[in-house]
Amino acid sequence: MNIVIFLGAFYLILLSVLGYGFLFLKIFTNSENYPTNHDIYLKYVGFLGLSFLTFISYITHLFVNHGYFHNITLHFIGFIFGIIFLINNKKFIKYIIIISFFVICSLFISKGNEDLPYYHLPYTIYLIEHKIIFGMGHLNHGFNLLSSIFYLNSIFYLPYINLYSFHFSQLYFLIFFSFFLFNEVFKNKDNKNFIKFLYTFAFMFFVLSFNRIAEYGTDKVGQLLVVILVMHLFNTLYEKKQIAKVEIALIFSLFIYLFTLKTYFLTYSLLIVPILILQKDKLAFLKNITYSKIFLYSFTFLCLLIITNIVATGCLISPIKQLCFGPDNLLWARKIESIGSLNLWVEQWAKAGAGPNFRHDNPSQYIQYFNWVGGWVDRYFFNKFTDTIGIFLIVLLVLFFSTYKLENINIIKRYNKHFYFVFAIFLIFFVWFFKHPTLRYGGYSIFFLVLSIPISLVVEKLKIKINFIKKLKYMIIITLLVFNFKNLSRIYDEFQRDDMFKYTDFPNYAIQYNKFDTIKTESGLDLYQPTNGACWVTPAPCYRGNDLSFYKINNYYFIKGK
Repeated sequence: MNIVIFLGAFYLILLSVLGYGFLFLKIFTNSENYPTNHDIYLKYVGFLGLSFLTFISYITHLFVNHGYFHNITLHFIGFIFGIIFLINNKKFIKYIIIISFFVICSLFISKGNEDLPYYHLPYTIYLIEHKIIFGMGHLNHGFNLLSSIFYLNSIFYLPYINLYSFHFSQLYFLIFFSFFLFNEVFKNKDNKNFIKFLYTFAFMFFVLSFNRIAEYGTDKVGQLLVVILVMHLFNTLYEKKQIAKVEIALIFSLFIYLFTLKTYFLTYSLLIVPILILQKDKLAFLKNITYSKIFLYSFTFLCLLIITNIVATGCLISPIKQLCFGPDNLLWARKIESIGSLNLWVEQWAKAGAGPNFRHDNPSQYIQYFNWVGGWVDRYFFNKFTDTIGIFLIVLLVLFFSTYKLENINIIKRYNKHFYFVFAIFLIFFVWFFKHPTLRYGGYSIFFLVLSIPISLVVEKLKIKINFIKKLKYMIIITLLVFNFKNLSRIYDEFQRDDMFKYTDFPNYAIQYNKFDTIKTESGLDLYQPTNGACWVTPAPCYRGNDLSFYKINNYYFIKGK
């Protein structure tokens, strides 16, 4: 019975997500030009639903907690609009269900992300049990590294399924990512074959690299979204297509959504420069971006991101100390020096200067200039990065030799034509490499883009073998077979484990209920301190014994550092 409830909740929430995507289109777009079942919308509707639900989650948490009543009400509305959407888009829903069927085994995990007990679960539980509390960043370093994925996950808290739906969102991203690419490869007849090659390449690389949902955390979902947006922009510029102003606005809104998932995606704003350079009418293009309703929505979403950061940490964007106000200006704000230390730690970790069993003696010196490169190569590149390079090369060679054959190549004109766009991609890569060179922090996406786009320009000059589309279908089928084999093998191994993460309540992942002490404060806010280990599912706010003060002002709680 558990598996029926588990899968039932997954598909009901999926229908609600699509319903909110449909509702977004009804509210923010003009259906007189494009009906809501037009292809210009359908390839984005899943991501728009996730974005809109996250937007609503941000707003409602300012006033109420995300308990059962809030979430049931929210998804009841989504379910109604989902049914309406389903009636008018039966073929679309059929494709989504088919894709989900081929990836559903990845949903069954016994062990969550490594940060789940540390701050992913505790922060999401805080969202479920409380409305906003000012200064939550004092309680846990992880609470200063916010992602909107927590706000999305918190509204998936429903009766019977409870905490076990917090990884559903990761698979939704993968499903919508796959649909977008399949649509561009098989349905969009205007795309040239080398573009179809690029899209299939992306599907194969990311599905094989991201086959373990438990490892997604807060970092990988955004990388799926940014890849399809960048590739679509590249394709549009290459074809010199007249992109509809509503689609420009939708892409812009999804880039804003990316920033809420992880702020390091801000570097992709550099793409606006080459895109503007390649526009004949730059003023008209900018006007299209500011397409009234969607631009207002995007601007509001950005403001909500800033408000959320200010409420938690006292920073406009955490952990950038230059954007922090400090306790002298905001009662609940963290000390700027403390935020600076956190930022130093994140960069040190990203540059392989720290790990579970290793700490560099002088982190400030280590991260400067190229001091870190040797350590990064020894401790990170030859341990993790080479695996990704291997997957990239294997996918490239298999896909290439099964679909193309060599001819004379002349790509100079093509590179000149797209110099600015390719240059911007390389610039984003160098920012990533010099600031946070780890695959987890946006590395998969920029590594793929910086190599695959130039490769696709080379492929464009080659001769295609017979039955190109048929061969792409074979490549996709093989990829899905490998994906399922790896996940079924993993599930079998998880049943054989002999630690706490062994499957004992299939299909629910393992969580730990630590004992805790309840601490009463004069403000009326009860704190819960684990007696041993991480917070896990300790009631919120989970308190780790920091020296803090607590206040209540106008029915809102404030936490102040000392």
